[in-house]
Amino acid sequence: MDELNNSFKNLQVEIDHLPSINQLNFDKLGKKYFSIMILNSIIFFFIVLIGLLYFWYIDIKDIVKPYFQWILITYLLIFLLTLFFIRKSFEFKAFAFRQKDISYKSGWIWRKITTIPFNRVQHCEVSQGIFDRYFGLAKLKIYTAGGSSSDVSIPGLEVEQANDLKHFILNKVEIDA
Repeated sequence: MDELNNSFKNLQVEIDHLPSINQLNFDKLGKKYFSIMILNSIIFFFIVLIGLLYFWYIDIKDIVKPYFQWILITYLLIFLLTLFFIRKSFEFKAFAFRQKDISYKSGWIWRKITTIPFNRVQHCEVSQGIFDRYFGLAKLKIYTAGGSSSDVSIPGLEVEQANDLKHFILNKVEIDA
């Protein structure tokens, strides 16, 4: 029993000597992905506008009419604010690969950095939506053993890059297993 106790060591790590995540060289997402984000927003707001115009057209015009200009002004302000937030948040989306892990950061107001060690990766996949296919982009989804809260999706990658990263991850997982 003493032999087992002598071999176990759990040395303290000095916080000052830990590598900083901020020193990572993050790769930004492609500019084409910004176009997809804007396009998705425009489509959503167009559908909302159709709904607003429908309310204007049906018989409740008398109820809505006095407020309709304010509704449209509010709608326009929300649309412009959404475009502004999309622009600002896009600037903070980036990813980094190291020997033992993957990091993805996002958020303009509430910033978030998720780091996944390769030994926690269960599987990964490359997916494309309608606009992704049109712009030649893909999303790399990385699933972990920790559940959906620790999974990471890296959007806006070139298709070939997404597939290369997927194969890199799967090779790392296989080697480390």
